[in-house]
Amino acid sequence: MGKVDVIAQARERLSVLIASYKNVSVLETCLASLVETFQGTLPEVVLVDDAAGDPETRALAERWADKGVKFFGMPANGGFAGANNFGWPHCTKEIVALINTDIVFHENPFPALLDFFDAQPKAGICQGTLLVKNGGPGVDGTLNGCGAFLTPLGTTVSPEWLKPADVPAARVAKRCFAAVGAFFLLRRNVVDSLGGRLFYSFFHSYYEEVDLCHRA
Repeated sequence: MGKVDVIAQARERLSVLIASYKNVSVLETCLASLVETFQGTLPEVVLVDDAAGDPETRALAERWADKGVKFFGMPANGGFAGANNFGWPHCTKEIVALINTDIVFHENPFPALLDFFDAQPKAGICQGTLLVKNGGPGVDGTLNGCGAFLTPLGTTVSPEWLKPADVPAARVAKRCFAAVGAFFLLRRNVVDSLGGRLFYSFFHSYYEEVDLCHRA
């Protein structure tokens, strides 16, 4: 199968959910990299404005509407968890990618992640390799961890955090306690099995993705 066909299949299977709060320039960079990743045509993108009517975010949504971005405004600031919960029902595809606004794609990870789901039908959540930007030109950075693992104290740790991006641990799929919340994919039926709710809608919640993975 050709590269274009693989990307087109990924595009048809994916919804991308992005919750934003007033960081328009960062959000636009994220969307631009997503367009490039999918060779000019976006998958279904659901953008939630958590700033309760921020005019700059609405203006950005209008600029991107013809590219397929679906815009939804929160009636009040609900925090990260609340905004993602608000956007979830508007995602219609079988696989949903949760993406933070500060994510920039340098390669297309989606075909490989979808292949992993197809090969591992019992896997409900997965993530790709995340790098922490160093500030240099081009693609640089160290690892933002390769999943989170539970310690005997009940906390989580990412053993590969800030290690070089080419360490062997970053090249091998493995089972983790939780995915890193900046970017991960999950099957729709996983959330259905949890009552249809992604996160607990507590405004000041943190480690939402760890709690989600624990419940899953």
